[in-house]
Amino acid sequence: MTIDLKVETWPTSRFVPYGRNLRRNGHAVERMIASIRAYGFAIPIQSRGNGEIVDGHLRFMAARKLGLEELPTIVCDTWSEPQVRAFRLLVNRSANWATWDTDLVALEIQELKAVDFDLDLTGFDPIEIDHFLLDQEDSEEEIPPVPPEAVTQVGDLWRCAENRIL
Repeated sequence: MTIDLKVETWPTSRFVPYGRNLRRNGHAVERMIASIRAYGFAIPIQSRGNGEIVDGHLRFMAARKLGLEELPTIVCDTWSEPQVRAFRLLVNRSANWATWDTDLVALEIQELKAVDFDLDLTGFDPIEIDHFLLDQEDSEEEIPPVPPEAVTQVGDLWRCAENRIL
């Protein structure tokens, strides 16, 4: 095994989406746009020399919508066609192999919130973020007694058994 990666910069017009794109991710383009705006185009597209995208369709769609004229790419021409097809499956599937240490995720999110960082840029949905923050708060604070007359305002969280209403 050799590690010989070379990042090239190509015009966006040179890329060709794979005809059988394995993921349905059109709904996530706006989130990827926000990510690119916040962090830049930090992960190159992987492509064949003919421009066919191996990995990075979502980043490509976001870049086109942003009007980016050039994108970084790693050319994967040393792979056979079966290797390219298998890699497409692998790279998309491997993101699901690991599990989260939810206590550490909660801690990271809590610390980011403390410095007023935009938590949408973590990739977690708002409901997931609330879950992490509430679990952290619940473990650190005792739930106060219910007042005789319940009053609510925008932003209050109501707990009803296992349910939470925001």
